[in-house]
Amino acid sequence: MIVPPIGFGTWGLRSNAVDLVCSAVDLGYRFIDTASAYVNERDVGVGIKQSSIDRSDITVCSKFPVEFCGRENDVLAFSLRSLNIEYLDLWLLHGDLPDAQFAHSWPLMIKAKERGLVREIGVCNLSLERLEWMRQIFGGYPAFHQTAFPVDVRISAFARWHRSRSIQPIAHSVLKRPNLAVLGDDRGRMERVVGAFVSSQTSFLIGSSDPGHIHQNLLLTRQASIRHASLRDQ
Repeated sequence: MIVPPIGFGTWGLRSNAVDLVCSAVDLGYRFIDTASAYVNERDVGVGIKQSSIDRSDITVCSKFPVEFCGRENDVLAFSLRSLNIEYLDLWLLHGDLPDAQFAHSWPLMIKAKERGLVREIGVCNLSLERLEWMRQIFGGYPAFHQTAFPVDVRISAFARWHRSRSIQPIAHSVLKRPNLAVLGDDRGRMERVVGAFVSSQTSFLIGSSDPGHIHQNLLLTRQASIRHASLRDQ
């Protein structure tokens, strides 16, 4: 499974989540990211349902909160009920855990995939050393890693490290510190951040409560993808 280059992030969306998710999907977003900890899965599900796009054409991602270790099956069932869907496309472990708890949760996430309740599983916000630990303990790397990616000169090396291990990188917090120091604060900031992630072949999440910004971010990503494909083919 390959996720789209841009996803609509729903962290912080509350009362307006339904309208914004519905709008994002109808505009062209095909990757919607939420989490149990965001307390908005129900509204995200309604927004997807109210859109004009079939659910099977949308990549839906949610996350398991590590503080509920030991209740993996219950939390997943609650997420599916809240979102009103039969499966998640992507279910992520939302943070790190002590070794013993990690060794408990991860196999249960694997079993959820085997049962068809999730299409793919992954992790969030782990160090590279911790990803190597996963390979040593579980015999392989996670398929996905969602974390904060730098947009400076390190981004390509960071993305290559993941892809060389068959880990698909997904970036969050793309407009948070310390990236703002690199991006600056002028009108071209979004073009630079989109270009950085597209050229490094890193999917990224960005949310907004402004429908105009939601549309503009998608257009910038499409334009950057076309430019990147053109340069690659030269």
